[in-house]
Amino acid sequence: MKNHRYRCLVFLLAVWTLSAALGWAAKRVSLVSDPNLAAPAKHGVEELASALRSKGVTVQQRSSLKKASRPIVFLLGSSGSNNVRFLAGSLPALDLPSVPGSLLIKKVQWKGKQVVLLYGGDARGLMYAALDAAEEIRLAADGSDLAGSVIETSEKPFIKERGLSKVVMNQSEFERYFYSPDYWTEYLNLLARSRFTNFVLLLGYSSAGYLDPPYPWFSNTPGFPGVRVDGITLAVQRRNLEALRRIIRMTHDRGMEFTLAIWTDIYRSKEKFPGMVVGLDDQNLVAYNQAALGNFLKLVPGIDRLQFRVHVESSVELPEQIPFWHSVLKVIKDSGQNIKVDMRAKGFYDDMIDDALASGVPVRLATKYWGEQMGLPYHPSHIEIHNQYDRARSDYADLLRYPKRYDMLWRLWNLGTTRILLWGDPGYVRRFAKTCLLYDGPQAAAYEVSEPLAFKMGHHRGPTYDLLSKQYQYYRWEFERYWYFYEVWGRAGYGSRSSPPLWQHEFSHRFGEAAAPFVEHAYHTASWILGRINAYSLGDLSADYAWAEKQRWGSLPAYVDYPPSDTAQFIGIQEAANLYLARKHDARIWPQQTAHWFEKTGNEVLEQVKGAEQAGVPESNKEFTSTMIDMKVLANLALYHSRRIYAGLSYALFKKTQDLNELDDAIRHEKEAI
Repeated sequence: MKNHRYRCLVFLLAVWTLSAALGWAAKRVSLVSDPNLAAPAKHGVEELASALRSKGVTVQQRSSLKKASRPIVFLLGSSGSNNVRFLAGSLPALDLPSVPGSLLIKKVQWKGKQVVLLYGGDARGLMYAALDAAEEIRLAADGSDLAGSVIETSEKPFIKERGLSKVVMNQSEFERYFYSPDYWTEYLNLLARSRFTNFVLLLGYSSAGYLDPPYPWFSNTPGFPGVRVDGITLAVQRRNLEALRRIIRMTHDRGMEFTLAIWTDIYRSKEKFPGMVVGLDDQNLVAYNQAALGNFLKLVPGIDRLQFRVHVESSVELPEQIPFWHSVLKVIKDSGQNIKVDMRAKGFYDDMIDDALASGVPVRLATKYWGEQMGLPYHPSHIEIHNQYDRARSDYADLLRYPKRYDMLWRLWNLGTTRILLWGDPGYVRRFAKTCLLYDGPQAAAYEVSEPLAFKMGHHRGPTYDLLSKQYQYYRWEFERYWYFYEVWGRAGYGSRSSPPLWQHEFSHRFGEAAAPFVEHAYHTASWILGRINAYSLGDLSADYAWAEKQRWGSLPAYVDYPPSDTAQFIGIQEAANLYLARKHDARIWPQQTAHWFEKTGNEVLEQVKGAEQAGVPESNKEFTSTMIDMKVLANLALYHSRRIYAGLSYALFKKTQDLNELDDAIRHEKEAI
């Protein structure tokens, strides 16, 4: 009996010793990367090393695979890497991707070591591989199996350019973070991790004179001493200039291009504010902008692309437009910086296109996807009739001509739709991304989406505020609340396989394993509601004023007359009443079908919320509390419209027939909606 106990004790001691040894080995890692990496690859290496250290790992960094002495090796390389070539020599079956932005994550055994190969078709692809591995390690429950926590994959981009636009509308809000390196580190890290390729800083859109135009906020232009920002000092200009230069450098360091969008060239409103541009008028407009842009490009090198709103809303009147934009493009050409240009297609007529293409500057046309709002993920079949063939408005009209002379940028103008509430569905983004191949192949296709909170401050110059009260905040910067929005718009447009396991781990990390599937399902389902509202009833064309998250969609008589966004797919309420009275059939989607969809979807979201709330998430989890509130708001918006559609139909029938029973029904349904 004593011998048996002794043998058991020895066995347990051996198991403990082996476990400790394996655990100790797992905490010792070699990280091998080639010297002189490009900045994006270097960023990926640094993030991976940081993630490993956060798990208590000692990291041995080496530039040669031969010098890696630890039992686990993370090997990072891209095209031309000597280390990867050396490894591949002993592993002939290794298939290395070559497409720019592509990546390979592969685990292999090599000379008794566990090697995790992180490879990119270029520096950006290598960064993606490293950032994925870093995120998976951070989300791992513990650091006992570092290699096991990294998911093998081989991916390449579906849409070449995936852009994210930050719309600057309010000085108080913008300067809250404009000067903060910490903000831009976290913000641009998220964009890089989400696989965006282009960061767009959009200035001068409905900003009440702020940065209209931007040049005098950064420097004075020689020859134009009278054009200045009222009250600005040289110190403030220098601070603004250095902040912008820093953002551009940080964007490039994370493998993204930097686009500066300049949407207003002169502020013409009669409403005046302190700290506005003075001294600019029609007499010096062309000459000043030509000189100011040239001076600005010298002071701010590194801009990859400029984006312009070219029609009258840029405050340049029609007779001035060709000479104005001709001079602007000449300045860009003469700068010698190979800057690409996006020209907003709205009001961009053939003679202007011809002149732009003849400038020698790489010009692309940008147009709004689904007009002024976020609708559904397909190109509308037929928009409201007065805009159908008018290139002066919101869509691409007759621009998709062959033979091709330019590429297209599809801009989802969602800033009037997803303002405050949470949004995120990879299925929506994947369907959207496929439609961006309408005119361009995968290696030329491009889209741009606006970040949440773009319209947080509206059009005024007043002080900013916190979206959530202090006691409910669970983040340092407000954009962190919308992490999933950024993730799906960058990654799901990158490729169909990116990145469900990573997201599922993220949801579990944030909300617990029991609640995570319910929260994710609620996100995915609820994210279709706002787009469907805009699709079946276009309450107001303008993104500035239509706000599906909170508006009741007009009084009932006005609501009845609102047309759908896509009149070839949806029947409007007034038209449905006419068809019903005429006993006519129609293959389009009837309002009653939309009402049924809203009711089904709203109830489905509430079921997921109920499941999540019953999963035992601690009350201290502020993100869970905030997320569930947003999901309930979206669900009840769907239920509201499911009732109101019937109120509208009954009211339309009453107006046609004067049947008081229909009026009673309209009142009853409207009360139910409220």
